[in-house]
Amino acid sequence: MSTLEQLGPSLGIDLSPDWNVLIIEDEPLMSALMSRYIGSLPAPMREQMQMGFLSSGWKLLTSDLSPIRVAVVDILLPQVTGVDLMKDFRRRYPGIGLVPVTGMATEPMKRNLREVLFEHERILEKPLRREDFLELFMGAWNLSDPKSIQPRSPERSPSKEAGLDSWSVAINSNPGITVEARRKLTRRKTAA
Repeated sequence: MSTLEQLGPSLGIDLSPDWNVLIIEDEPLMSALMSRYIGSLPAPMREQMQMGFLSSGWKLLTSDLSPIRVAVVDILLPQVTGVDLMKDFRRRYPGIGLVPVTGMATEPMKRNLREVLFEHERILEKPLRREDFLELFMGAWNLSDPKSIQPRSPERSPSKEAGLDSWSVAINSNPGITVEARRKLTRRKTAA
């Protein structure tokens, strides 16, 4: 395993081509704990994994994630939620294994996230237990499909898979992100 790099929200969009595991977590102690758990894997497995760390994920919406095999994503992140990130990852790179982690996500957020997850994936609750984390992480690693980790489409088009009828993301020169969601509304018939 190479030297770990801790990256902040000011990171440029380019990711290291060596990374195949990405941990997106805004709490440094939690990132260190996840790294320690992965570091406890047997050497043959551990040597296949090159980890990268981000404390915010909004720039990933326009990044090339094709080297990433597993993404461990905190649900409550600054600037963009982990749910939105995972919807985008699943739409663009369906072969990436996802490990969602949360400590305080609301029930509607969890319900929304379950729609994105495959049957074998589940939400991991904090505080993390080593056995639970490694079970989900290795499941995501073993079931990810490196051959299908290719972008489906570089465009930002409406997507039912993303859970919205229409959405667009615009990133401008300031570090903000704008997400628009439009839903078709129907009029109720009123009694005359």
